[in-house]
Amino acid sequence: MMRLMRTQLPKEEFKSAQRQIAKERAGGRVEEARTDSEIIVRTMLGLGDTFETVMARRLGEDRAHELRLAGDGRDTKMVQALECDVE
Repeated sequence: MMRLMRTQLPKEEFKSAQRQIAKERAGGRVEEARTDSEIIVRTMLGLGDTFETVMARRLGEDRAHELRLAGDGRDTKMVQALECDVE
């Protein structure tokens, strides 16, 4: 799904959104989403957190985290998940 969105949005806009969010997660100033790309990237990154939180209520934190990372799951707190260039 992320790949499809990336092909439909302006490449530089998408990369800019990734850089902005990576900076925020590294402790930079948080800004409101300004573009469609930013909204999409923020939503995709938030899905993993939401899934883990909901599952933790039912299965416990350890099992929820294990399920998040199972298969092709990703720990979206990593810069690698953003696939952005580090400046």
